[in-house]
Amino acid sequence: MQLAQGGDDVFQRGALAVQCLRLLRIVPDVGFGQFALDLGQTFGLAVVVKDTP
Repeated sequence: MQLAQGGDDVFQRGALAVQCLRLLRIVPDVGFGQFALDLGQTFGLAVVVKDTP
């Protein structure tokens, strides 16, 4: 689970960087960070849940 959390942190930092640039009135390239956000949402669904016996 820690590995999945670490990967999620990387994608969140990328999204945060894009948001910080917008606050500084720097417009990132169109679509910049969109792939990382989409990929992060995809991996967010890959959670292993233990079944009950």
